Amino acid sequence: MQLIEFFIKNPVKVAVGVLLLVLFGLLTVVPPSILPSPIRVPVQLTPNMDEPVVSVTTLWEGASPEEVEREIIDPQEEVLKSVTGLRKLTSAASQGSGAITLEFVVGTNQDVAKQDVSDALRRVKYQIPLNEFENPIVISGRPFGEEAIAWMILSSDEPGVSVPSMKTFVDDNVKSALERVEGIASIGVYGGREREVQVVADPWRLAQAGITFNELAQALTSQNTNVSAGASAQGKRDIVLRTMGQFASLEEIRRTVIKTGPGGPIRVGDVAEAKDDFKKQYEFVRSEGREVIALAAYRETNANVIETMEGLREAVTEVNREVLSPRGLDLELTNVYDQTVYIHSAIGLVKDNIYFGGALAIVVLWLFLRSWSATGIVALAIPISVIGTFLIIPLADRTVNVVMLAGLAFAVGMVVDNAIVVLENIYRHMEMGKPREKAALDGSAEVWGAVLANSLTTAIVFLPIIFVKEEAGQLFRDIAIAISAAVLLSLVVSLTVIPPLAARYLTSSRAKAREEGGRFAHALGRFVGWINGRVLTRLAVVLISTVGSVWLSMRLAPEPSYLPSGNQNLIFGFLITPPGYNAHEFRQIGISLEEGNPAKGQIGIRPFWEAEPGSEQYTKLLGDWSTMVEKFVIPGKLGEIASQEAILKESHRTRRERAEARARIREVRRDIALWRTPPPPIDNFFYVSFGGQAIMGCSSKDPGNVRPLLNVLNSTGFSVPDSFAIFFQTSIFTNLGESNSVEIEVRGDDLDRVTAAAGNIAMACREQFGAMPESTPRNFQLGRREDRLVPDRVRAGEVGLNVADIGSIVRACGDGRVVGQYREGGDSVDLTIKFAGLDDPDQARGATSRITETPVFTPSGRIVPLSSVCRLERTTAPQEINHIETQRSVKLTIRPPEGMALPDVINTIQNEIVAPMRTAAGYGTEQWKIEPGIVVGLAGNADKLRTTWDALKWLLFLSFLICYLLMAGLFESFAYPFVIIFTVPFAVIGGFFGLALVHEATWADPTVAVQQLDMLTILGFVILLGIVVNNGILIVHQTLNYMSYGRTAEQAIAESVQSRLRPILMTVMTTFFGQLPLVIRPGSGAELYRGLGAVVLGGLLVSTLFTLIVVPSVLSLFLGARMHLSRALFGRRARQAGGEFALAAAHSASFASLENTSAAVAAAPGASSHAASAIGSSDVSRVLAGSPDQS
Repeated sequence: MQLIEFFIKNPVKVAVGVLLLVLFGLLTVVPPSILPSPIRVPVQLTPNMDEPVVSVTTLWEGASPEEVEREIIDPQEEVLKSVTGLRKLTSAASQGSGAITLEFVVGTNQDVAKQDVSDALRRVKYQIPLNEFENPIVISGRPFGEEAIAWMILSSDEPGVSVPSMKTFVDDNVKSALERVEGIASIGVYGGREREVQVVADPWRLAQAGITFNELAQALTSQNTNVSAGASAQGKRDIVLRTMGQFASLEEIRRTVIKTGPGGPIRVGDVAEAKDDFKKQYEFVRSEGREVIALAAYRETNANVIETMEGLREAVTEVNREVLSPRGLDLELTNVYDQTVYIHSAIGLVKDNIYFGGALAIVVLWLFLRSWSATGIVALAIPISVIGTFLIIPLADRTVNVVMLAGLAFAVGMVVDNAIVVLENIYRHMEMGKPREKAALDGSAEVWGAVLANSLTTAIVFLPIIFVKEEAGQLFRDIAIAISAAVLLSLVVSLTVIPPLAARYLTSSRAKAREEGGRFAHALGRFVGWINGRVLTRLAVVLISTVGSVWLSMRLAPEPSYLPSGNQNLIFGFLITPPGYNAHEFRQIGISLEEGNPAKGQIGIRPFWEAEPGSEQYTKLLGDWSTMVEKFVIPGKLGEIASQEAILKESHRTRRERAEARARIREVRRDIALWRTPPPPIDNFFYVSFGGQAIMGCSSKDPGNVRPLLNVLNSTGFSVPDSFAIFFQTSIFTNLGESNSVEIEVRGDDLDRVTAAAGNIAMACREQFGAMPESTPRNFQLGRREDRLVPDRVRAGEVGLNVADIGSIVRACGDGRVVGQYREGGDSVDLTIKFAGLDDPDQARGATSRITETPVFTPSGRIVPLSSVCRLERTTAPQEINHIETQRSVKLTIRPPEGMALPDVINTIQNEIVAPMRTAAGYGTEQWKIEPGIVVGLAGNADKLRTTWDALKWLLFLSFLICYLLMAGLFESFAYPFVIIFTVPFAVIGGFFGLALVHEATWADPTVAVQQLDMLTILGFVILLGIVVNNGILIVHQTLNYMSYGRTAEQAIAESVQSRLRPILMTVMTTFFGQLPLVIRPGSGAELYRGLGAVVLGGLLVSTLFTLIVVPSVLSLFLGARMHLSRALFGRRARQAGGEFALAAAHSASFASLENTSAAVAAAPGASSHAASAIGSSDVSRVLAGSPDQS
């Protein structure tokens, strides 16, 4: 009381404290353009995930995947598999490189793990010379790092300008300028052609001149060097002495003497042509029909993505003005993807929801209070608590993100509860005739225990959630911190800010509002009294409600999924082609995708990026699209519906088969609706080919309408001959992919058996799920053709050649052999020897045969064809070899139908596909099998769902237990909390019912993702647990207070419902309307918290309704049973001596620390008024006086 009195008497000190809290809270989020702040919190889309991962990359130029596996990966894995804390070890061996990924248990110090990996690599014993490959590169994170925050393209509209030829210029000038931006870790450059100086030798002229390949290579290497000679003393000075011999021009290369023959010196120009050219192109990037160079910006860990992007945009403008414009050629660097666009949209939507929710909560307050002064005082709790929470965020080492702001949005309607409690009790004292200052002091002092209990029951349920280490648990942590911090700050506000304001500005003018609510309260009290007047009625209400709630919960409970995908404005896809396609073929495929084939009804993608919304061209395009869909797509869909409807009519079908048919009909109808939805224009279409594969994607000009573009890309991707494409909308929680996908890992020691098993599983998945699984690892594709030239060591030795000599000659016949560096104007490019006429695209057939016919001048002085010293073997080889736990493996990714729950997908894979394949009969009519020794496991989201759910279900129970123990301590009884716990099943029913409504609403709209019971949505039930028990606490606590004045149990229960109806409805309605915008307002990021909000709102409404009816009945039965037990043990005199008053006194003793009886009457967790809210102030005075006959 002394503290509260201090706050009332020193309002300026309170105001200063509030202003400082708000000021420093704003400094954490204010943009730097407005005010620089040293305590600004990073802003990003999602929270930082603690994922301790270390990657090792080793480059070995020219090595095949099998060589990389044998010589690099296997020795490294042998020492790395025993690193402390390792959870999973995976690797990939591809052409010229090997990558190992080490995943550690959550909580491992990543810096320590990186050092342990580096130390282990020093113990590797390689079987090849160390100078054959580069030193392993160890980094924290995955091999490809985190997702780029921006993509830019360099293009030119000037005809004849070859942008891909400018890669060296981009590397030297553009990349370095962008990497100087604060917060940018690196800039990746993709596409373009690398420059090199080529010495194109004619093998026939070389042989006829009597020059071996090694002599040519040695001449170019030895003549292209600078040699330092130290220094020579001249008087007082040392003069640096150097031999300068590096090539300075192509002419110097041509004049280089290889050797001197009978006819004089033989120069390079006599047998070869030196020219400045480009390396063979293996990758390219196309953007909206043009070949471009793409740049990706990767941010530093924990850098503020908003500020980083602002700096990057300024840098792009400066590069265009200072670097590209002076060069001419109409070059322009354009930003085509900016992660902050979605972040701004998502965070802006949450902010708007906070404003709308706060406004609605204030309107509800006014409707109840009918006083602008009272409404304004209570409403102050919202901005103070919300802004103050931003000061706690950096202290908890968190960031401002959509999930964190969603937690604050949920807290908006909750932070006024404590203020309502204090203000209502101050009103009660004012109506007793006390002056405002005295009423503020007494009213606040009476309920400090109540608001403390209210805040603790709301915040403490999150305590176990904070310790969930899994990925989803780290998302829970942000919401838990936001809500807990805001609610605990509202506790401080209610005891420090509300009393001084009430003492000066509060007016009592609520008689009309009380009269309007009094009739309903009296009616409800009489109804409760009627129920409790009959034992059978009470039993019927309790039994029917309890059994019904359990049954409905089981019926309504959907299967859980992992995380929501979000509605990110990016469609991404893979093109799976026959192995061995070269860059030229991939380029032709890309052009065909862009242009389409009108003769076959294929529109192509170009019209969608050329069309502008609302234009005549766009209207015509939509007409053509609709015609194509109705002609080529819808008939097949309707046929599938007809086949499923036929299944429903067949009497021999099982219940499960009928259920699957109905589900499939529902999915196809939603798919038809999506096909018939007009697709928006495309904002940017990109097509990238690298490493023998192609990826592509696009974004929408309408960020709220993205999903229809899936069908646009699918319709074009399916038209590529001998190939198939997979497209999906990217998730905000993963770099690429959907959050509900399932990964199947197949591993074993024999790659052929592993691949066969993976193929069988893939075909079975196609039968079960209606789509072929994605197999992005290239080791599952057909082996790529490989021509091998195997040296004959005996015959080679006879002519003076060894294997290394033959290998150098073969390399010159292919991409060329690098023999040094050519430096010009500060640039350094490869100096490469190539043989002419052997890599002509127009003579692709028989290229290897021509190589074997290459004449070779040998050290023995003979000219022999290459085929005389080696033989040609044609075979197939894997494009990539993957390992999981040191075993060869294949990983399949299943993207199930949208309406199929993740647990159903997992069960189907495990029990209906994999299990039959391990039996003698095999799977299906084809009898597909999995051979012994092959391990099949589920990974990705399936594994994360299992581990998260295993951890979460026990922590949910722990939250429940903590809440129960807190209430037991409040009531000094282990029995009364059981009465209050009866509100929880009804909250669960309401939560599932609210989720079901949102599920159906999203299912009806094919342009949005269907709402599932994901891990974030499950958190809604934890929030419910902390909210709904407060209403039960109000009724039970007030009942016991009335009984302590001599009322019968039935009278006390009825009057407690009357007196607590108003504060219950106020807190429920402010919470409901404060959170309503989170559920009903669509937009970027709404998928993250829409389901969570639906659970909270549905559970809050249903539990409130049943709390007012069921809890009184359960309490009445409990008190009656306890009284009957007391009579049986102590006789009738015990009833007369103390009876029900003795029961209530035990409860009141637990609040002995409060100063008087009136405090005990008011101090209920969440209490906001006394009986005065339903009966007159004179009645309250008589109650407080202890008259046992008052009603």
